[in-house]
Amino acid sequence: DEAEKATKITNRLVDQLQIEADRLRTALGEVERSLARSREECAALSRAREVAELERDQVRADLAQAREALRSAGATDKALRDQLSAATRERDDLRGRYEKKVTEETSLRAACAKLEHSKIEQWLLHDASVMIPVKEKDAIVA
Repeated sequence: DEAEKATKITNRLVDQLQIEADRLRTALGEVERSLARSREECAALSRAREVAELERDQVRADLAQAREALRSAGATDKALRDQLSAATRERDDLRGRYEKKVTEETSLRAACAKLEHSKIEQWLLHDASVMIPVKEKDAIVA
């Protein structure tokens, strides 16, 4: 009787241990699958981090290049502004000289016209005095 009891207790303990071993094996399988997923996720995150670092480095290089282009554009802008300023000064100088020449030309044309008019009047007076009869000449002189 005692041996039966001990055998029953032993069998129950063996069954319980068998159930516990099965549960532990199942749990171990789940943990191993979870670990494999975690490793895959870790590898994916590691690759994503490497890609992000490469993109960061590219963005930094692009930013440096853009800064250099901006500095170059600033220098070009200054040079163009200086050229524009010089061209504006030259244009203003030429405009002043042109206006002075136009004024001189107008003055010279007026003087030429006055001189031509004066010569024509003298010629007409001379021509008129030549055509006046001698008696009238004497009367004009007296």
